Amino acid sequence: MADTVAEPPSADLGQRITIYRAADGKHIMEAMEFAPMDDAQMQGLMKGVEAGSEEGNVVKVLFSNKVLNLSLTYAWFKKGFPLPRHSHSADCLYYVISGELQYGSEVLKAGDGMFVPAGALYTFESVGENGVEFVEFRQAAKYDINYKTPAKIWDRQTEQVKSNREAWAGAEPPLAARRMLGEASS
Repeated sequence: MADTVAEPPSADLGQRITIYRAADGKHIMEAMEFAPMDDAQMQGLMKGVEAGSEEGNVVKVLFSNKVLNLSLTYAWFKKGFPLPRHSHSADCLYYVISGELQYGSEVLKAGDGMFVPAGALYTFESVGENGVEFVEFRQAAKYDINYKTPAKIWDRQTEQVKSNREAWAGAEPPLAARRMLGEASS
Protein backbone atom coordinates (compact mmCIF):
# COMPACT_ATOMS: atom_id res chain seq x y z
CA MET A 1 0.00 0.00 0.00
CA ALA A 2 1.45 3.37 -0.99
CA ASP A 3 1.80 6.14 1.53
CA THR A 4 -0.24 9.24 0.83
CA VAL A 5 1.01 12.66 1.73
CA ALA A 6 -1.40 15.51 2.32
CA GLU A 7 -0.69 18.51 0.17
CA PRO A 8 0.47 21.53 2.15
CA PRO A 9 -1.95 24.44 2.35
CA SER A 10 -1.64 26.80 -0.56
CA ALA A 11 -0.24 30.25 0.03
CA ASP A 12 -3.75 31.52 -0.67
CA LEU A 13 -5.40 29.55 2.12
CA GLY A 14 -2.73 28.84 4.69
CA GLN A 15 -0.56 31.91 4.82
CA ARG A 16 -2.89 34.83 4.75
CA ILE A 17 -5.25 36.31 7.26
CA THR A 18 -8.83 35.28 6.63
CA ILE A 19 -11.75 37.14 8.16
CA TYR A 20 -15.09 35.50 8.80
CA ARG A 21 -18.27 37.26 9.86
CA ALA A 22 -21.02 36.09 12.19
CA ALA A 23 -23.69 37.13 9.69
CA ASP A 24 -22.14 34.80 7.11
CA GLY A 25 -22.28 31.71 9.35
CA LYS A 26 -23.40 28.58 7.51
CA HIS A 27 -25.81 25.86 8.58
CA ILE A 28 -24.14 23.15 10.70
CA MET A 29 -24.85 20.50 8.07
CA GLU A 30 -22.25 22.17 5.84
CA ALA A 31 -19.59 20.73 8.16
CA MET A 32 -21.38 17.81 9.81
CA GLU A 33 -23.00 14.69 8.38
CA PHE A 34 -25.22 12.10 10.02
CA ALA A 35 -23.59 8.74 10.61
CA PRO A 36 -25.86 5.84 9.67
CA MET A 37 -28.72 5.55 12.19
CA ASP A 38 -30.79 2.60 13.24
CA ASP A 39 -34.59 2.96 13.45
CA ALA A 40 -34.56 3.71 17.21
CA GLN A 41 -32.14 6.64 16.78
CA MET A 42 -34.04 7.99 13.77
CA GLN A 43 -37.37 7.78 15.61
CA GLY A 44 -35.93 9.47 18.69
CA LEU A 45 -34.40 12.27 16.64
CA MET A 46 -37.62 12.82 14.68
CA LYS A 47 -39.71 12.94 17.88
CA GLY A 48 -37.43 15.66 19.21
CA VAL A 49 -37.60 17.63 15.96
CA GLU A 50 -41.40 17.34 15.86
CA ALA A 51 -41.53 18.54 19.49
CA GLY A 52 -39.52 21.66 18.56
CA SER A 53 -35.89 20.85 19.40
CA GLU A 54 -34.64 22.99 16.50
CA GLU A 55 -36.19 26.02 18.23
CA GLY A 56 -33.91 25.49 21.23
CA ASN A 57 -30.61 26.34 19.56
CA VAL A 58 -28.69 28.40 17.06
CA VAL A 59 -25.66 26.62 15.58
CA LYS A 60 -23.57 28.10 12.78
CA VAL A 61 -20.32 27.11 11.12
CA LEU A 62 -18.18 30.25 11.17
CA PHE A 63 -15.11 28.83 9.47
CA SER A 64 -14.47 25.58 7.65
CA ASN A 65 -11.51 24.94 5.39
CA LYS A 66 -10.82 21.58 3.73
CA VAL A 67 -7.24 22.46 2.80
CA LEU A 68 -6.33 23.40 6.37
CA ASN A 69 -8.70 20.74 7.76
CA LEU A 70 -10.12 23.13 10.39
CA SER A 71 -13.54 24.27 11.49
CA LEU A 72 -14.97 26.68 14.02
CA THR A 73 -18.62 26.45 15.03
CA TYR A 74 -20.68 28.80 17.20
CA ALA A 75 -23.61 27.54 19.25
CA TRP A 76 -26.21 29.03 21.56
CA PHE A 77 -28.35 26.48 23.36
CA LYS A 78 -31.32 28.02 25.09
CA LYS A 79 -31.97 27.24 28.77
CA GLY A 80 -32.97 23.64 29.27
CA PHE A 81 -31.90 22.48 25.81
CA PRO A 82 -30.99 18.78 26.07
CA LEU A 83 -28.22 17.58 23.76
CA PRO A 84 -28.83 13.94 22.79
CA ARG A 85 -26.05 11.45 23.58
CA HIS A 86 -23.75 11.19 20.58
CA SER A 87 -20.18 11.10 19.31
CA HIS A 88 -18.28 12.68 16.43
CA SER A 89 -15.61 11.40 14.06
CA ALA A 90 -13.27 14.29 14.99
CA ASP A 91 -11.81 15.61 18.23
CA CYS A 92 -13.52 18.73 19.55
CA LEU A 93 -12.46 21.49 21.91
CA TYR A 94 -15.37 23.40 23.46
CA TYR A 95 -14.97 26.89 24.89
CA VAL A 96 -17.85 28.43 26.88
CA ILE A 97 -18.41 32.11 26.05
CA SER A 98 -21.34 32.78 28.37
CA GLY A 99 -23.94 30.94 30.40
CA GLU A 100 -23.55 27.44 31.77
CA LEU A 101 -23.72 23.86 30.63
CA GLN A 102 -23.90 20.74 32.76
CA TYR A 103 -21.85 17.74 31.75
CA GLY A 104 -22.54 14.95 34.25
CA SER A 105 -21.81 16.42 37.67
CA GLU A 106 -19.64 19.19 36.19
CA VAL A 107 -20.94 22.68 35.46
CA LEU A 108 -18.93 24.66 32.91
CA LYS A 109 -19.20 28.45 32.92
CA ALA A 110 -17.83 31.31 30.83
CA GLY A 111 -14.12 30.76 30.25
CA ASP A 112 -14.32 27.01 30.91
CA GLY A 113 -14.00 24.37 28.25
CA MET A 114 -13.69 20.68 27.60
CA PHE A 115 -11.94 18.42 25.15
CA VAL A 116 -14.02 15.61 23.65
CA PRO A 117 -11.97 13.04 21.70
CA ALA A 118 -13.29 11.52 18.48
CA GLY A 119 -15.61 8.59 19.19
CA ALA A 120 -16.35 9.58 22.82
CA LEU A 121 -20.05 9.47 23.66
CA TYR A 122 -21.30 12.53 25.51
CA THR A 123 -24.31 14.65 26.29
CA PHE A 124 -24.90 17.87 28.18
CA GLU A 125 -27.65 20.30 29.01
CA SER A 126 -27.70 24.08 28.95
CA VAL A 127 -28.46 25.20 32.49
CA GLY A 128 -27.55 28.91 32.52
CA GLU A 129 -30.32 31.44 33.02
CA ASN A 130 -29.85 32.50 29.38
CA GLY A 131 -28.67 29.08 28.25
CA VAL A 132 -25.10 28.55 27.12
CA GLU A 133 -23.10 30.12 24.33
CA PHE A 134 -19.95 28.33 23.15
CA VAL A 135 -17.61 27.69 20.27
CA GLU A 136 -16.33 24.35 18.99
CA PHE A 137 -12.88 24.05 17.46
CA ARG A 138 -12.14 20.97 15.33
CA GLN A 139 -9.15 19.87 13.32
CA ALA A 140 -11.58 18.70 10.66
CA ALA A 141 -13.50 20.55 7.99
CA LYS A 142 -16.05 17.70 7.78
CA TYR A 143 -17.08 15.26 10.51
CA ASP A 144 -20.05 13.15 11.47
CA ILE A 145 -22.51 12.95 14.33
CA ASN A 146 -23.40 9.48 15.56
CA TYR A 147 -26.42 9.33 17.88
CA LYS A 148 -26.42 6.66 20.58
CA THR A 149 -29.27 7.76 22.84
CA PRO A 150 -31.36 5.15 24.67
CA ALA A 151 -35.11 5.25 23.83
CA LYS A 152 -36.11 6.24 27.37
CA ILE A 153 -33.70 9.21 27.20
CA TRP A 154 -35.07 10.28 23.80
CA ASP A 155 -38.55 10.22 25.39
CA ARG A 156 -37.42 12.26 28.41
CA GLN A 157 -35.63 14.78 26.21
CA THR A 158 -38.66 15.08 23.92
CA GLU A 159 -40.83 15.94 26.94
CA GLN A 160 -38.19 18.43 28.05
CA VAL A 161 -38.28 20.07 24.61
CA LYS A 162 -42.07 20.30 24.75
CA SER A 163 -41.99 21.89 28.19
CA ASN A 164 -39.35 24.47 27.17
CA ARG A 165 -40.68 25.38 23.74
CA GLU A 166 -42.78 28.35 24.89
CA ALA A 167 -39.91 29.82 26.94
CA TRP A 168 -37.53 29.32 24.02
CA ALA A 169 -39.82 31.38 21.77
CA GLY A 170 -39.34 34.38 24.07
CA ALA A 171 -35.63 33.91 24.80
CA GLU A 172 -33.45 36.92 23.99
CA PRO A 173 -30.52 35.81 21.83
CA PRO A 174 -26.99 36.93 22.71
CA LEU A 175 -25.46 39.50 20.34
CA ALA A 176 -23.50 36.92 18.32
CA ALA A 177 -26.64 34.82 17.78
CA ARG A 178 -28.63 37.91 16.79
CA ARG A 179 -25.97 38.77 14.22
CA MET A 180 -26.05 35.24 12.83
CA LEU A 181 -29.83 35.43 12.60
CA GLY A 182 -29.63 38.81 10.85
CA GLU A 183 -31.30 40.61 13.76
CA ALA A 184 -28.45 42.96 14.77
CA SER A 185 -25.98 45.05 12.84
CA SER A 186 -23.43 45.71 15.57
